Amino acid sequence: MRENSQKKPYDTASYVLFDIWLLLLGILLLPGSFGMLRLAGQGPVRSFGIVLYGMLDILFMIIYATKNVYWMNKITYGQAQKASAKERRRYARRQLFIFLACTILYFIYCFVPGIFQTYSTVQDSFVMSGILCMAVLAASRIRL
Repeated sequence: MRENSQKKPYDTASYVLFDIWLLLLGILLLPGSFGMLRLAGQGPVRSFGIVLYGMLDILFMIIYATKNVYWMNKITYGQAQKASAKERRRYARRQLFIFLACTILYFIYCFVPGIFQTYSTVQDSFVMSGILCMAVLAASRIRL
């Protein structure tokens, strides 16, 4: 009983910051959806991927900082509320590391000169999607 009284209550469910992130994601990806986005000398698909991966990393950094793990698909607010702050932070950190690793892998694909520079936009799309799918599959194995 004493342990519960000393436990800091979990914040009420709020999606305001997540909604702001979604709005910003939509604004940043809109030019990329029309092929008008070009970053660091990359083509439109690679530029779209750079923005997408960067925004996903920002999302997971926000989740790590706020411990709002219920923003992720598998976790309900009730499950997050029952978990300790340390468990939520560990869960968010593992998710963040997976997506950071995939971002690094994608950046290597984009920026290492001479290795993958001759790929077509279709191949770029498959690589971008494949790396993202690997990240999601790896992250889905993590439990709170």
